[in-house]
Amino acid sequence: MQDSTPYAVGIDVGGTKTHLRAFADGAGVVDHVRSSTGWRPHDARAAADWLADLIAVALPSSPRPSALAVGGHACETARQCAGIRAALQERLGVPALVVGDAELLVPAAGLEKGVGLVAGTGSVAVGRLPGGEAVQVGGWGAVLGDEGGAAGLVREAA
Repeated sequence: MQDSTPYAVGIDVGGTKTHLRAFADGAGVVDHVRSSTGWRPHDARAAADWLADLIAVALPSSPRPSALAVGGHACETARQCAGIRAALQERLGVPALVVGDAELLVPAAGLEKGVGLVAGTGSVAVGRLPGGEAVQVGGWGAVLGDEGGAAGLVREAA
């Protein structure tokens, strides 16, 4: 008899790699890492298809996810993330939450409140206002800013 315990699935789609973890009854049951090649967050349908294909490869055929949370690289606006969420929910038929990948920093640290700061290839600071509204500073790429990222630091040093 197959296990019918539903999976809660979390996916961190970064600029380089994607990490999927699935949990059942509070225990991790799948831990899958792959390249983020092909991730197209500016096309909601393509992003949803990419995520659904990832889930199909990473998870056993049964059971399917009961809920899904995604932090997506280059998911830059609430409207863009909502578009991916809607396409994903339509494709998989399960509740989904989609946010920018930098928004995963605070909960990944085990915190309910805080500011997440990325200072690497690019830079961005993200957080939430007391009412839950997301706020972001930076993260627009080297052409428009990213003063705390690699390109900005080299530009300032030169």
